[in-house]
Amino acid sequence: MNILKRALSSARIRFRRLVNPVLLRNTARQLRLEDTFIIAGSNRSGTTWLQEVVATLPGAVTNFEPLHVDVVGPAREAGFHKLSYRGPTATDEQGLRYLEGVLSGREWHGYTAQFNTIAGCLAPKNLVVKFIHANGLIDWMSRQLPIRRPLVVVRHPAAVNASVLTKRWDLSDLKSTLLQSELVAASPDLQLYINNLNTPLEQLTARWCLENAILFKAGSGRRFDLVTYESLVLGGPAALVEMFENWNADPPPGIAKAHSRDSWMTAENASYNSAQQRLAKWKSQITPQQTTDIVRVIRDFGIDFYSESTVPNEDRFAHCRADGLLNAALPASRAA
Repeated sequence: MNILKRALSSARIRFRRLVNPVLLRNTARQLRLEDTFIIAGSNRSGTTWLQEVVATLPGAVTNFEPLHVDVVGPAREAGFHKLSYRGPTATDEQGLRYLEGVLSGREWHGYTAQFNTIAGCLAPKNLVVKFIHANGLIDWMSRQLPIRRPLVVVRHPAAVNASVLTKRWDLSDLKSTLLQSELVAASPDLQLYINNLNTPLEQLTARWCLENAILFKAGSGRRFDLVTYESLVLGGPAALVEMFENWNADPPPGIAKAHSRDSWMTAENASYNSAQQRLAKWKSQITPQQTTDIVRVIRDFGIDFYSESTVPNEDRFAHCRADGLLNAALPASRAA
């Protein structure tokens, strides 16, 4: 029975990859750029969980990971990579044109459209776009395009890294990915720092820092909203309701049930007895020494709101300016 279910699921996904992009290119044209719901964050940060919550809105369709350059050719052809960075006033007509197409419901790919039902693609009313490779573009994107304020979720790097290590993904090219970053290329000191990171854990943490420290460099005038995953979990369904209020949108029904479960991307798709249990899962997956190593790296990037604790210091989060290794990279990259 399980074999049959997997075969049917695989066939359904293959069919959607073929049909959904064709349907959506024709039916999603009435969607407005300024109404799109944008969710971003590092991988394993809860972005899929939030996307699933928002996608329960009436008539919602999801453009899933349109910057996943390993599989989405148009994103690669537009000049993006996994750690792309654009300064707030950067000129990139090709990249901006691609993102405008994604956010207005015109640009679809078999991979990005596959998680929508066929019926859902016939009359879409709301568009949800979910990114894990857009943190370095969010400030630029929100200044260059007339979009609804994106929501970027930040999660404890120990939780993120524990999840990645548990999945045993191939990390052999991680250092080369870090060196590809425009931020790293702009700073000899940062290049030296990255080259001296020898363990996958250190490299994963540096990637988290490149993706997240840059968010705090936008300052108080940023045109996107930042929230910690931990505050969403601890805040209960009311935290998700507040998220929709900030978007000036009515929350969907069943939001309490949606809050209590992991996304389908989590192997267990688990429900938890408490918020604390949900947040403390990483404590059993990595050692105290690994946690200490993670905290050491994020301190080098000026991130002080996460520590060995499972929850962040929300006051420090609100006032963080990430005064660390990125300081030397930004003036050169902006000038370029």
